[in-house]
Amino acid sequence: MSIELVIAIGGWAFSVVTAVIAYKASTRVHSETTRDSDKDIFVASVTNERAKWREDLRKNVAEYLKQCVSPTPDMPELIRLKTDIILRLNPRARDSSMAEKHKFDLQIMQAVNALFNQVAQAPISLANPTLAELEKATQELLKQEWQKSKDEAATGRERSRTRSNTSANQV
Repeated sequence: MSIELVIAIGGWAFSVVTAVIAYKASTRVHSETTRDSDKDIFVASVTNERAKWREDLRKNVAEYLKQCVSPTPDMPELIRLKTDIILRLNPRARDSSMAEKHKFDLQIMQAVNALFNQVAQAPISLANPTLAELEKATQELLKQEWQKSKDEAATGRERSRTRSNTSANQV
């Protein structure tokens, strides 16, 4: 075999190997870019849904408290608000094994139900301690969920699956 032929075959082989390496590198970059883009879209979507969930909970609790202290509460509206608030909370809060993990959800459920039962019997005063309990528990839950959203937005990833079953993810 002549030296020219060996050089030609070597050059051809080098070109093929270079092309294969370049192809694999570009495929990997494309795959990583697509995966990162998909993750960004997912995190933005979850973060936006959590923001909406927090805003709706905030508004519903405020309206519920207003209805509770009204001299003439609108009972159908109170029932609607009670149901809306409770449906936004994590049902696992009722399980004794999960109660501590979801303590704010549980406190809100208990306060909403207690206030409803009190209002159904007679108007309640602004000094009723259950009003403050509901307000405080809601603040704590909203703060907790806000922190989760900030953490996920900062890290670009959803919390681990075992932690993802909190109240905000039930919406």
